[in-house]
Amino acid sequence: MKKVFKISFWVSLFILGTLYGQTPFFSLTYDHFNGYETGASVIQVNDGYVISGGSNDSLGYQGIFIAKINEYGELLWWKQYSDSSRIYYIGGYGGMIMLEDSSFAICGGIGEKNNVTNHAMLFCRFDKAGDTLYTLEFGGTDYDAGYMCKKAKNGGFFLAGTTDSYGDINGNMFLVKIDSVGNIQWQKEYGYANANDEGFSMVVDSFDNVYIGGVTYGVLTGPDLSPNPYIIKTDSAGNFKWHKVPISADATYPEGSYGFVSLIDNNNIFFCYGKFKNNNEGIVIITNYDSLGAINWSKSLGGLRVGQALIPFIKTKDGNIIS
Repeated sequence: MKKVFKISFWVSLFILGTLYGQTPFFSLTYDHFNGYETGASVIQVNDGYVISGGSNDSLGYQGIFIAKINEYGELLWWKQYSDSSRIYYIGGYGGMIMLEDSSFAICGGIGEKNNVTNHAMLFCRFDKAGDTLYTLEFGGTDYDAGYMCKKAKNGGFFLAGTTDSYGDINGNMFLVKIDSVGNIQWQKEYGYANANDEGFSMVVDSFDNVYIGGVTYGVLTGPDLSPNPYIIKTDSAGNFKWHKVPISADATYPEGSYGFVSLIDNNNIFFCYGKFKNNNEGIVIITNYDSLGAINWSKSLGGLRVGQALIPFIKTKDGNIIS
């Protein structure tokens, strides 16, 4: 199957070009193995862009990739990580991060092909050439997965995702804190009792407080009893501070969806989510919370259809926010 990578990749580069004055703009398709590839993250570096995503290798094994292109979009290198016995998952959109030494980190998932419940959170560190520094797996004996990683101000990393191995048997948001070489310092689970909760996105403020955005089945709304967007806050030690499920009595758009937490601006948090009606048409809502969980403002935007991704926010040099 031909992958659809062109649109999301081009849009990301167009935004970066607008922000930083890079030219020329271009729109290119990358089909490295003549199979399935999908882009998840792109980061601008001094001499081009580094991309990460999911792909099937030449033998059809599902894995992850990290690649680099120059400022004209020409492929410089492509590193594929996959094997015959396990399946790799890339994690959340916009989830790759670049560190001070120009290395990169990704949080995703890895599991056995023939055992869907034997699945772990995966954390990968790559050098600036895309070669692995180390890979680590976290979780228990059931289904666990990662979606996002962030650098901690006091050293190490926060990893966010979902776990069926710990906490409620139906699944909880999962937050793991590791040191700079991957040793677990603590791990915590959050969510409603007897309900599935998943963390898809994460931001960390200047005090190492963590905000995780995702979805909860603990509060169901609409005629289809759909899940709802879910945001939680923890302190730097993973202690629960507050959570919010931003639902409302909306006869036009009664169905909820997952939420994406993004930019922190002066300790205010942007939380983006969708609301739908039964024909799959919907709207995007952006809510701005303060650090105590109070709403500063909330805006409804445009149209959205089920299956469309909610993407990260970027702050421009003049202080505006784009997505």
